[in-house]
Amino acid sequence: MNLVSVLRETFSLVRQDIRPLLYATVASAVAMTLVFFLFYWVIETLLGMPIEVSLEQASEGFMILQLVMVVVTAPVEAGLAYIGLQRALGKPASASDMLRVLPLTAPLLLISLITGMVGQLGFALFFMLGLGLMVLLSQANLYYVVNRTSPVRSIIDSARVMLKHLLPAFGAYSLAVLGLITAFWPLAMVMGSQMQGGSADGTTELLASVVTLLALCWMIPFFFQLKGVLYKHLFVVKGESKLNPDTTTDGGGKGHFEA
Repeated sequence: MNLVSVLRETFSLVRQDIRPLLYATVASAVAMTLVFFLFYWVIETLLGMPIEVSLEQASEGFMILQLVMVVVTAPVEAGLAYIGLQRALGKPASASDMLRVLPLTAPLLLISLITGMVGQLGFALFFMLGLGLMVLLSQANLYYVVNRTSPVRSIIDSARVMLKHLLPAFGAYSLAVLGLITAFWPLAMVMGSQMQGGSADGTTELLASVVTLLALCWMIPFFFQLKGVLYKHLFVVKGESKLNPDTTTDGGGKGHFEA
């Protein structure tokens, strides 16, 4: 895999038409925000469980809310990557394609939990090991959406391929994450100044928020477009698209991937 060609293709696709991923990102952000505040109210008001977090421990209410958001995030991540793959394959794509992944929430959640635990274990042992494991397992959810194998098999099969291209994939993800961090930088600087006792006028806060929002509206679609392009280069047999046209029904085909 050529890292430069992957990045060039990703930039080209985002410039050509950012709308499918941008609209899906905005819709997902709105939905996740509504779910967050709804369950925040349910947990604190109806269940009477305070949502608190400190350096020592997190409250039960916070842990329940965190679990809810993990459940919501699993199909969102896979859906955005699915749209990125469709565009990378030259197929029609729209924000509504996110809905085709929702029925797969349960297996996608299992994949998210397994890969998350493996990654956390890696970080606990050695920071770079954790980063490597996160990259190694990063395509498992999209692999499941496309091939419909079992969640564990999707993790193993995708990791086998990613292992052979770990360094260029690591470089691609590193550049994308660096871009996301840079997008947050204006707002982070204002917030950091306030935490240290400084003050910022309303105009500065507004400007930092607008710049950060605009940057994220480009970087988040770019990240998931990159994930789709990486999948195409690593897993799709040349000249043959394995993208399942109907992701809402279970398929028995395990597909083929490029080793």
